[in-house]
Amino acid sequence: MKLVLTVSALLIGLVLPAASLKAQTAPVLDGFDYNGSMLIRGFYTSRDLPLEKQTTTLCPNPYTSSSSGSTATATNDSRCREEGDFYTARFRLNLAFRPSNFVDIIYGLEVGELQFGDTTTGNTGPGSGGTGSGSANLETRELRLKIHNEEDTFSFNAGIFPYGTPNGFVAATSGAGFYINYSVSDWFSEFELYYIKKEDQSRVDRDSNGFNDDNYKDVDVVLGNWKYSGLPGYRSELYGLYRGDNRTVDDSGNIRDTSRLYWAGFYQRYRWGRFNFMLHIIGNWGNVYSTTREFPREDLLAGSSVLTLAEEAENYIPDQRDKRKIDAGAGEAEIGYQITDRYKLSLAIAGASGRRGVEPDGRSVDYRRDQFHYASQAYQFSEISVDSSGGYSLFALGDLTGLIVRGVRFEAQIYESVDTSLGYYSLHSYRTPTIDYNQFFTEFPGGKGPSSYFGEEINWRVNWRPYGDLTLSAYVAYFDAGDGYKVLRDIEFGDRALEIMISANQTF
Repeated sequence: MKLVLTVSALLIGLVLPAASLKAQTAPVLDGFDYNGSMLIRGFYTSRDLPLEKQTTTLCPNPYTSSSSGSTATATNDSRCREEGDFYTARFRLNLAFRPSNFVDIIYGLEVGELQFGDTTTGNTGPGSGGTGSGSANLETRELRLKIHNEEDTFSFNAGIFPYGTPNGFVAATSGAGFYINYSVSDWFSEFELYYIKKEDQSRVDRDSNGFNDDNYKDVDVVLGNWKYSGLPGYRSELYGLYRGDNRTVDDSGNIRDTSRLYWAGFYQRYRWGRFNFMLHIIGNWGNVYSTTREFPREDLLAGSSVLTLAEEAENYIPDQRDKRKIDAGAGEAEIGYQITDRYKLSLAIAGASGRRGVEPDGRSVDYRRDQFHYASQAYQFSEISVDSSGGYSLFALGDLTGLIVRGVRFEAQIYESVDTSLGYYSLHSYRTPTIDYNQFFTEFPGGKGPSSYFGEEINWRVNWRPYGDLTLSAYVAYFDAGDGYKVLRDIEFGDRALEIMISANQTF
């Protein structure tokens, strides 16, 4: 009997803590949530098209005769011609903790994007545009405290978080600061107000992660937007953004330009029957304060007493800054038609004012009045020419300043789990690039002259979803450069770029 009582007491002693632990664990699990993804990608890239402006030592004639004069040998300088493959892995995890009905803690981390394979050339990578290198391990993508009312219609957030404008046209990055969100269901509206004090700039290297590098800029960013969805099939967003960069020197102590810039945009998307429309209009205003004065056609004044006297007069007042006014614009539009439930045809156009290259008189284009500026954009139109996703990027992070790109895309749902798309894109410059300062691609020989035609691109993509959350994708992208791009880069030889990608993306 004593043994039975002892065993019973022991069992009760074990069961009670277990029950207590279960009772304590259940509320904790109810206040915890997570999601994320794992992405593996493989790239094959090949080109004879230089991604940077040619110099005397950059791209010689790719076919040089041997000493006997009977055989031609192709050069394979990675800056001019290359062929290779590389692979990347990226893991993202988002965690949400709810200590009470009024407070959330959100944490997002990323492992990657880790690159393996041929990583020696540094000419490929997300938005690299042919420059940058490096990889990273654990990164903080988001870390914020959210205080809200019980209905979660009003919230105050502080910490590190992503922010941006529609399609990432003006801004698509993360920052440290505060933002307020307010939803009004009766008005079918949502209001947001952001204040960013530390803007992430780590996308200049190939890891494209946040808050790991030392090259961020200390800026002030204010973003406000109003999202409206009160009409059937209609969605719109009206936003304004201010970016003040008042940092007068860089990390090395060198004097740098400062700026105070403003953007206002109106984005709207509407579906009517089998048609859908998208229109995005953006204005860009403000001032850029430059540290150096420019003199027209300095090449003609080089070595003269006039230029010497002008430079001495400029240096007499050391930190004198010129105020350069900006009045620029950009936009994008798309119209789509749902031919059947399985087939869709779309036409799209996007562009921004300004000029690529240099002014006809040799001045920098950065200070043009109509030069469109960005606030850490990441815009995607195609896979090579205007790209921010990976592989080749002729114009890094989708920089459309001085460019106009048009495209037609056909999408088909082959099976329930398989879809494909075929796209054709043409690229032109807003202002014809000048040929006056080229060394190699000149008006003579061959009678070539300036051109606004930058080239054309073909993309073909296939997506297969064998399971609900697993997506297998592949695409082929081919770009053929026109004379406009060759003028801009001063390219004498080469005109193609090829990119093939396969990927597996598992979300959870």
